[in-house]
Amino acid sequence: MEKDELIMRQCLILGKQGESFVSPNPMVGCVIVKNNKTLSYGYHKFFGDKHAEIDALDKIKGNAKGATLYVNLEPCSHQGKTPPCVDRIISEGIQEVFIGSLDPNPLVNGRGVEKLRGYGILVKTGVIEAECREFNKMFYFANENKKAFVTLKIALSKNFCLTSKNKEKVQISNNYTSKIIHKLRSIHSGILVSANTVISDDPMLTVRNIKGKNPTRIILDREEKLNLEKYQIAKNKEANNIIIAGHKSNNPKYEETASSLQIQIIKVKEENGFIDFTDVQKQLYENNILSVLIESGVALTKNLIKNKIPNNIMVVIGQNEINNGLSPFKAKSIENLIKEIGFKEYSQRDISGDIMIEGTLQ
Repeated sequence: MEKDELIMRQCLILGKQGESFVSPNPMVGCVIVKNNKTLSYGYHKFFGDKHAEIDALDKIKGNAKGATLYVNLEPCSHQGKTPPCVDRIISEGIQEVFIGSLDPNPLVNGRGVEKLRGYGILVKTGVIEAECREFNKMFYFANENKKAFVTLKIALSKNFCLTSKNKEKVQISNNYTSKIIHKLRSIHSGILVSANTVISDDPMLTVRNIKGKNPTRIILDREEKLNLEKYQIAKNKEANNIIIAGHKSNNPKYEETASSLQIQIIKVKEENGFIDFTDVQKQLYENNILSVLIESGVALTKNLIKNKIPNNIMVVIGQNEINNGLSPFKAKSIENLIKEIGFKEYSQRDISGDIMIEGTLQ
């Protein structure tokens, strides 16, 4: 079993190479072995590209007969953007398949294993299963709960402010922290901000400073009030856009403009003048946004934490202060901030002077 676990961990190392490019797909790596020698390996490189098993098999076409295939996620058995992987595994004469974890996607779940066994292939599942599930935790959470995984990113100044009352621009993150944040963008299916953030900052919300896939831009505009044509979400064509509006909103001109700009509008439930964020998560999942990074302002940050919406929270505390600032928190020390947010588990590190805290809520 130790050998199988070692090879499965090699699959995880391979799959990790696709981290910034495959969302909303999971990260998958594959190793093919015969007579205790590695014949081939592969991984899923980017969304829409061949799957890891096919990448590995393509490198040894016709020479996989009798070999053993290792893959951290159950091979697909349905036609998606690519043909079913199980059909190719069967046709290549693979004798044995070791799988880290079953695919939670209802289109696959258990069916890939069933088909392989139906053709006489020996299949072993659950190899370092906990590690494989954690490796693709956003993918698992979304498919098992039918709602998007939420990461909340909070960037605070040295004096724990999120923004300035007079809209003064202050650089919070240093270059090293900024790259980590852009990496975070690349591994999520979507990035969400409020209409107020669009009005005050007009952000592009794209991946910069690193190589990676741009997430879908998602704007919370409950009352459909933005002048869409004025902002980067319309001018910048590097990513798709979604507007989240309240189900009571009714602005035909706004919706006509959004349609002309190829911006999708999703209407969600409202409660007491606030968007029902659980419904947002469900609607995003239905639109293949399995994970969303939220870069929110003061009000939305408070609301999300109060309702325990985030699955994961990243707080960055920079080295510059914001004068006349606004904050979602009363805390004036890191220790009190951790208590006020209500972290259950967290890690803290220093990144060239910036403080980064990551964790989950109680």
